[in-house]
Amino acid sequence: MPGAYASLVTALTPNTTYFFDAWATGHGFATGGIMSFRTMVLPMLYGTPGATARVEGTLGTNGWYISNVTVTLIASDSLPFVAWIHYVVDDGGWLNYTAPFTLQDGKHNLAFYAFDASRSPPERNHHANVSVDTTPPVVRLEAPAQAVTSSFPIRWTGSDAGSGIAGYEIQVDDGPFQTVGFATNLTLVLADGLHTFAVRATDLAGNAETQTRSVSVDTNLFGVFGPFAGLPLFLLLNALAIAVTVLVLRRRRKGKRTLKDTRSAPMPTDPK
Repeated sequence: MPGAYASLVTALTPNTTYFFDAWATGHGFATGGIMSFRTMVLPMLYGTPGATARVEGTLGTNGWYISNVTVTLIASDSLPFVAWIHYVVDDGGWLNYTAPFTLQDGKHNLAFYAFDASRSPPERNHHANVSVDTTPPVVRLEAPAQAVTSSFPIRWTGSDAGSGIAGYEIQVDDGPFQTVGFATNLTLVLADGLHTFAVRATDLAGNAETQTRSVSVDTNLFGVFGPFAGLPLFLLLNALAIAVTVLVLRRRRKGKRTLKDTRSAPMPTDPK
């Protein structure tokens, strides 16, 4: 029959090796006999796996990258166990991380976590949002007429399939760019002469594209490139040509009449 026994219960600290002794006395043993044995207890070792992400690329504005991005995932553990990382990008499947990978244009959602060989509970998922836009916007500036008056409108269109248009700017000749917001038309007032003007579109990532046009301004009514495209000058020259022609014809007719009158006059007699 079992006799009395005593036990010791105490809390054990994880990741620590313990030894304990046990002994027995009584039936089956010599008088005063003691059975003694030692057992080694090795509690389960648990690590603390962890993972971090390093994102490398050219950072633009508003948190966007304007170059392709390289992502490096780094695993760590509190014990000398090998740690691994699982990751997923956007709506793809979970992958075992083996080497740095590249993210191209688009808005990406990256999730990842680490685990180790000790069967420790894996850490919670880490999340990182990475936005990449390496493509500048498209801007189209309508070509003006070959010649215009001092006040004339300009129009343009723009689009951006990545981060989106952030706004437009206008430059005239060598002046500074002036912000016009999201407007797509503007009336310029310029002095006579040859001018250049440009429209620059910028997206939210900081990419920009510029288109330039040239125009000749001529406000002279008689100028070939004036408001009436040289019509007053043409009419004036035409009127002068007609006047000169009429004058020449009149002189020719007058000359013919004088010559005719001279021929028809009687010859004078010689008085003796």
